[in-house]
Amino acid sequence: MRESQIKHHKGRPPKEQHEGKGAIPASKSAPLGTQLKCLYTNVRSMGNKQEKLETYACLQSYDLIGITEMWCDGFYDWSVGMEGYRIFRKDRMGRQGGGAALYVNDQLECGELHLGTDEDPTENLWFRIKGSTGAGDVTVGVCYRPPDQSDKEDKALYRQIGAALRSHTLVLMEDFNHPDICWKDNTAGHK
Repeated sequence: MRESQIKHHKGRPPKEQHEGKGAIPASKSAPLGTQLKCLYTNVRSMGNKQEKLETYACLQSYDLIGITEMWCDGFYDWSVGMEGYRIFRKDRMGRQGGGAALYVNDQLECGELHLGTDEDPTENLWFRIKGSTGAGDVTVGVCYRPPDQSDKEDKALYRQIGAALRSHTLVLMEDFNHPDICWKDNTAGHK
């Protein structure tokens, strides 16, 4: 069983705490309802990719940034924060790899959704992003499915996605690592 936990951090620590590498501020995003600019990536260890991510966020003014396989272990929480964004993480505990994170622009109002149970051993984050006046809310999921995931974990993931599909608007950022995908026929076998 993989242990995970969700962590929330706002911004980055003062400049002197990370050796002079100041965060690049993100510019304001358009109000939700007119557009929602998103980026998703699988980073396979955040490590030295933080500065590149901050540059993209600054230049592109993303509202949401979904990341899988951050490989965070809770020991360097401050290093993955970004000015202008709140970060929500679900780290894999006890072994390397995996994890999911969602950066939400500070301009947006959001709240965590509990689509599974505490016993669900999945590496997923679910949030509702509040729409502007007249616009509906958006459900956002960031999901990481390890290649060796068990049937029990798959069923928990399917239940969560099913619950999220009840939302009027859904943005799903994911790495399903599904075996036996046939891209020609758009099908996938069952392990």
